[in-house]
Amino acid sequence: LMVMLKLAMPCILANTSTQIMVITNQIFVGHLGVDEFAAAALANTWFNLLWSFMLGSLTGMDTLASQAYGAWL
Repeated sequence: LMVMLKLAMPCILANTSTQIMVITNQIFVGHLGVDEFAAAALANTWFNLLWSFMLGSLTGMDTLASQAYGAWL
């Protein structure tokens, strides 16, 4: 269980930190006004589109790393 958690920790941290960044961004920009909040929401949408691709790549590499670690044992 600890080995699996150790291998999954980069994915967990990356996803959690991204969501915390989006929430923090919305809190800060929400105080500026409606137009600014809409622009930030649009930017977050574009970022999430790119992030989906990056997360897919990271998930694929996580699988390869797990297989390489299993082969090493």
